Amino acid sequence: MPKATQDRDDSISTHTGLSKGRLSAMFNCTTLFLDQHLQEFRYVTFGLAAAGVILTARSIHMFKQFQHAKEIPAHFFAKNVRLQGIVKNISRDGTLSVEHIPVVTIRWIRFFNREKRLDLPVKVSGVSLTPGGLPWLHKNLMGGHIWFRLLQEDQHFVHCIVTKRKNLIRNICVNEELVKKGLGTVQLPNSQNKNSLTEKFSKRLLEAEKYAKRKGLGKWERPPVMERAKDKVKEYKTGAINRFKGAMRDVWQKVTSWKKPSS
Repeated sequence: MPKATQDRDDSISTHTGLSKGRLSAMFNCTTLFLDQHLQEFRYVTFGLAAAGVILTARSIHMFKQFQHAKEIPAHFFAKNVRLQGIVKNISRDGTLSVEHIPVVTIRWIRFFNREKRLDLPVKVSGVSLTPGGLPWLHKNLMGGHIWFRLLQEDQHFVHCIVTKRKNLIRNICVNEELVKKGLGTVQLPNSQNKNSLTEKFSKRLLEAEKYAKRKGLGKWERPPVMERAKDKVKEYKTGAINRFKGAMRDVWQKVTSWKKPSS
């Protein structure tokens, strides 16, 4: 082998060996640095994770107990967020006073804030109560746990789809149940936040009202068959008597008109 070629190969081998040595040395230094500062890296990782959790919690208000309609963020209504709470009172117009339960409840914070607690006013959306609706609400909701899905804000109130657990596997929609029993009539709100949820909700309410009318429930209740038959007979009898009186009146007027010329 020529001497120049051999010298070039020796130079490449030496350069490669130095490069490998440098890489090995850098890797060892990096490993040693990580070993020496492993605890600090763990703290940084935990800190970043905690910061992420806190930011997420703040964005969805995990610890916030809403006491006024104005406290609820606008994007909650836009996304029809579902909240939960305990019904503490029911006003004469059917407004529910609900103690909102946050996603995450810290007992000691609730203990110190219990004197300042206010209940959130929740309207059963799309329903105008009949006289029988208020007793039903007191019987079925008072003091109980409910879920309420936000639809729209109306100054001091929040209009919601209210649901409660009927049994272990089924919930009932309070709005729909009131209309279906004839304990309320449909009064659809002029909501600006129209989406597939509100459209389906409106259709369900209208179908429930048709059912109540067809079955004659609550406000749409019809009298029994015998009573309706008696009313029909009475109406026919009254009509026949009135017609007979009218006919006799006409005959009397004709007889009277015949007697006058002869006299």
